[in-house]
Amino acid sequence: MNNVNNGVLFSDGLSQEIKECFYYVDNDPILGERLFFANAGGSFRLKKAVDTFARIDSIIAMGFENLGYEQAVQEYDKKGVIVYERLTSSPYSKRMLDSFKLDGALRIAPLHCHSVVDIDKFLIATIELSRL
Repeated sequence: MNNVNNGVLFSDGLSQEIKECFYYVDNDPILGERLFFANAGGSFRLKKAVDTFARIDSIIAMGFENLGYEQAVQEYDKKGVIVYERLTSSPYSKRMLDSFKLDGALRIAPLHCHSVVDIDKFLIATIELSRL
């Protein structure tokens, strides 16, 4: 444990073994080189979990010409559908939205749809909101 005082938590060999379990350890695909071993950039992925992420982390960003993002979230909520707005005013969303040259988006994720009934409910609500 003497190494802890010197800022070393793992041996070089163990550190390399841990890093080999993840994608994007030393480089973030958007921001570039990482300075330390952490998930601060958000792209850090456990290799064994990639297939699961592909199923549940597929996020769609969308909007309406006739509704603001916050208003659309409220309208979906009235219909019992969960969506979230992402705005550049949020430090959590700004980098992503800026990279797509968007000022905002509705975040739609499969995580919120658990059945065919949920999907139908979302699609019907979307059609209705597009007519407002």
